Amino acid sequence: MSQPRDLAELKGMIAKRQIQVPLKLQRVLEYVLENPTDVAFSNTRNLARNCDVSNSTVVRAAKALGFDDFKGFRELFRRELRQRRGLLR
Repeated sequence: MSQPRDLAELKGMIAKRQIQVPLKLQRVLEYVLENPTDVAFSNTRNLARNCDVSNSTVVRAAKALGFDDFKGFRELFRRELRQRRGLLR
């Protein structure tokens, strides 16, 4: 699976059920879609605590979406914020 290019594509993938994940991974995905700003400025430990899962579950969620690591996953959310604020065209 290739990684989504932006947040809208990520939401679409999840909505179309192209991503089948266990319950704990689903918890992470729901949280990140509802709290994109938190993800942009978070690390795996904080995100895991907010989702009540382990750090490794957060990393597995990023990998399930086609990212090599959490850093690349978080960058998707940072780009989205920059675009919303007009800093990136």
